[in-house]
Amino acid sequence: LFLTQYLRALPQDASLMLGRARQDLSVAIRAIVRERTESLSSAGSLVLGGAAILGYEFDLGELKATLTRWGGVDVSVETEALATVVLLEPVDEAATRFRFVHALLYEAILADMPIAMKTELHNRVAETLEALPGMEASRRARELYRHVKASGCRDRRRLSEYACSAGRSERERLAYESAMELYLEGLEVLGEEEEPRLRAELHRAAAVTSKRGMIHESWIPVCELHFLNALSIYLDLDDEEELRGLIHEPVCAQLVFEGM
Repeated sequence: LFLTQYLRALPQDASLMLGRARQDLSVAIRAIVRERTESLSSAGSLVLGGAAILGYEFDLGELKATLTRWGGVDVSVETEALATVVLLEPVDEAATRFRFVHALLYEAILADMPIAMKTELHNRVAETLEALPGMEASRRARELYRHVKASGCRDRRRLSEYACSAGRSERERLAYESAMELYLEGLEVLGEEEEPRLRAELHRAAAVTSKRGMIHESWIPVCELHFLNALSIYLDLDDEEELRGLIHEPVCAQLVFEGM
């Protein structure tokens, strides 16, 4: 109870705390949390870990879906038990969503989680998100990419495709800088000779995004670089349909007008 009251008295915004003091406090809280969680059952530890992987605030249904492969774990009962020992608290009256009682507690639990357990849980969350209906999966594309990436996925095409989908989702909500970062990550995952169509799609998306978002002070060189890379790949593939589509992109006319 003392820990909970102490945590709740702290500002959630890290910018309000001095860096060094916060670091020392985090170490102290980790020690207290470690002592507190040692008494949890294996099922309770699993539920707490799954909750932490889902995020500071999470949906109980998704936590259940994530942990279905572990038989004999009653997620609802364990979640209520974790709320009783004041590690989690319900967000709504129906108790369909929960959150950690403080961000520092959440960070401490994540920091102490074994790497193998983190990787496995990220993989299970990714599988849960992949099974969502199309529109919902699209809306949560960035979240899916984060979990696939954290699961240690070695399938470079899969990882790059999810980065591309996440970038598209971010661009649709006008988060152009975030979208650009994701497209560049998708390109970085692939080798220069791998998956030419996917690389071309990423370059094309990056060109359009840099124009729409005017991300850099001088967007033209960035846009031109990605546009020409996409153009080069489609020429190598002799793909007339994609070439026509690329040339008819509004960004192409703008580049020509600017004197590319």
